[in-house]
Amino acid sequence: MASIFKNRFQRARLFLRLTVRLLLFAAVTILLVGGLFYCSRPRWNEPDQWQFPVRGIDVSEYQGEINWPMLSAQDIEFAFIKATEGSGYTDPYFTENWENAKQSGLDVGAYHFFSFESSGASQARHFLEVTGMRWEEGCLPPVIDVELYGDFEKNPPDAKKVRMQLLGMVHRIEDACGTAPILYATRQAYRLYLQEGFEQCDVWIRDVWFYPELEDGRQWKFWQFSDKGLLAGYGGVEPYIDLNLFYGSADEYAAYKQERCIPER
Repeated sequence: MASIFKNRFQRARLFLRLTVRLLLFAAVTILLVGGLFYCSRPRWNEPDQWQFPVRGIDVSEYQGEINWPMLSAQDIEFAFIKATEGSGYTDPYFTENWENAKQSGLDVGAYHFFSFESSGASQARHFLEVTGMRWEEGCLPPVIDVELYGDFEKNPPDAKKVRMQLLGMVHRIEDACGTAPILYATRQAYRLYLQEGFEQCDVWIRDVWFYPELEDGRQWKFWQFSDKGLLAGYGGVEPYIDLNLFYGSADEYAAYKQERCIPER
């Protein structure tokens, strides 16, 4: 009888050890995978280099001081640079980034972060005051960045009101620059505010997980496929840089620039 109890005890002890080891293995695996996703998100949406050879970046003050000759030498054709936000904020690195990116040989364009808390007219005025003298022939079209932020992520603003303000901003920028702006959007913002509208504007879509297919069948022109890029040449508080691509070949990109970049004035 004693040997029976001893065997049962040993089996229970062995089972407990195996269970603890499995739990520890699962916990370590979860931590490692979680860290991988947080620090350098696996890019199973990695675009094919042959299909999409034209790559670029977008930057803001979070990248800090940028060594543009170094950055531009890393298979990059274009850079969109943050200029303004809302009706009063100007990115402190905009002027420096704009001039140095141009001198490095990159195609450059400026973007504005759209605010739901001020009118489209006042935002257009602010954006054009900051960038207006720099819109010279050959620059990439200006960009309006439309995405939900802060409390608006849980309580999105009314679609009709946002579209009205955004449309006013689009018209003012188009009149001033001679070309319609590109509209950057997350999936959610696109569905809420841009879907089946703004036909005069090209779409720059953000999707860092999957290949983007727009529900209304529209073809995007630019795709932000990663917010966890690691390149050499910048030293801000943000260790990563956004990676983007153009839909098409190098020849199609050249034709796009000829058609859509800032015209001669």
